[in-house]
Amino acid sequence: MSEESEKKPNPFKELRHLNILYIFGITIIANTFVGGAIGYFLDKYTFKNRVLLVIFLVLGIASGLYQGILGLLKEAREMESAKAEPKAENDRPKNKGAP
Repeated sequence: MSEESEKKPNPFKELRHLNILYIFGITIIANTFVGGAIGYFLDKYTFKNRVLLVIFLVLGIASGLYQGILGLLKEAREMESAKAEPKAENDRPKNKGAP
């Protein structure tokens, strides 16, 4: 009976994968927006030739991609470690030296 339940796809796991992609996209968009806003306000009160806007917009995009990829790698490591963990208490090795 347990073998049949393991073969069925779990819809919550698939939603978790979709959630990871949403977080990746939101991270990129938010960092791009923050970088653009900082560049806009710095440019508004300094040079007024949109150089800082472009620089900070590019930095925001780069920061978003960097943070997004770090988040994806973190989630991938968590999924790999969850697969490697023993499923039940009986599968774990017992400490023979412990009282």
